[in-house]
Amino acid sequence: MHVYTTGLMGKSTDNSTLDDAADMKDKISSSDIRNTSIVAKCAEVGAVEWARRSDPELEPYTIGLTGGIACGKSTVSKRMAALFNVPIVDCDKLGHKAYVKGTKCFEDVVNAFGAEIVGEDGEIERKKLAGVLFSDPETKAAKFETLNGIVWPRIAEMIKEEKMRLKREGATFVVVEAAILLEAGWDRIVDEVWLVLTSHKVQVARLMERNGFDEAECDKRISAQKPAAERIPKCHVVVPNDGTAEELDPLLTKLWPHVVDRAPATLLNAPAGSLRQRWKWVAVDVLHMSVELASDWWRVIHDKHCEGHRHYHNLSHLSEMLFYADQFEVGMGVGRVEWSESR
Repeated sequence: MHVYTTGLMGKSTDNSTLDDAADMKDKISSSDIRNTSIVAKCAEVGAVEWARRSDPELEPYTIGLTGGIACGKSTVSKRMAALFNVPIVDCDKLGHKAYVKGTKCFEDVVNAFGAEIVGEDGEIERKKLAGVLFSDPETKAAKFETLNGIVWPRIAEMIKEEKMRLKREGATFVVVEAAILLEAGWDRIVDEVWLVLTSHKVQVARLMERNGFDEAECDKRISAQKPAAERIPKCHVVVPNDGTAEELDPLLTKLWPHVVDRAPATLLNAPAGSLRQRWKWVAVDVLHMSVELASDWWRVIHDKHCEGHRHYHNLSHLSEMLFYADQFEVGMGVGRVEWSESR
């Protein structure tokens, strides 16, 4: 397998080939290579500005793992579990539990779509629910929006609950696997996002073998999802996966030490004079945000100004933004000569 690696923003990396003897016909398509190269350029951003979202006292450092249909998300998560002994939170399974009988989510879904979706056992039957959702093409989108508005927030709560439970049990890292991680906004409750990327040719081959679809049906299923070009700018690490499970091991082994290095970085332990330390002063000390909210917003700002299509900005926009905070501080008679660790 011809593997191209791309690293997290803030870590130097390259698009190196792990297996020079690979069969070139199995490599990722040229367009995907260009896309992953865009992500790699984000590595120019200084690692000093990275900060985790989660509270290290309450939650493990969390990788959100996502990708399109038949890209091999579960394969990647299983290899990570085997290689690094990291627990996996499967959001598909959480989704099944989100609206079980007796929960508020159950009541809200039944109220929204009718008692006919409840089976003889008193639980919501997925086939009956699907029948209601797809019954009218003109209302399908609105029905899905209603369902997602009920279920997605509950799954987000369950993810947080699982993370805290795993932390109490001693987990330092956790992988949250979710096909709709970005669509549902769950990237806001993980520390970094990994995208499993597969060439169109391999996606089609896997779907034909796994699901028995013909090529036309495969193309229909794939085109119904967000293309890689839209996902990549919102992700931090791209994991190419055109080969076998075993062929993933060298790449994952290469990526994992950087995860371990990034995990300790928080808004509170930012080096003096760094942008994230200055942001902490503005957000926490001046605006009195909670550390959790300030950390979340820092990552939103940081990632926005490091998106692949605008990598050339790096963090210069943040520096300009904080210039005005500096002036505010000077106006208070404080001055920005030294930025102590306490700010």
